[in-house]
Amino acid sequence: LQTIVAAEGDNLTTLAARGQVDIADFIRWNDIAITHHVAAGNVYFLARKRARAEQAYYSARSGDDLWQVSQRYGVQLKKLQRYNRTKGVQVK
Repeated sequence: LQTIVAAEGDNLTTLAARGQVDIADFIRWNDIAITHHVAAGNVYFLARKRARAEQAYYSARSGDDLWQVSQRYGVQLKKLQRYNRTKGVQVK
């Protein structure tokens, strides 16, 4: 999957433009809201993420949230929530 790494000063519009994708698609593919704060170094997808990761299991570490895990492994957030029975739990 194609990704883009946020640089200092980037926002959703600049990332989508740099990746040459529509902003609405970019937001949907990355499971974020239009109000999402872009942090330098975060990885964002330029295409739809997979329904399943290549790795079968992941042991969460202190400070992890489902969105970070979905971005790290390229898995759709809604699928990750379903697999972990956390539907409806608030994430960043």
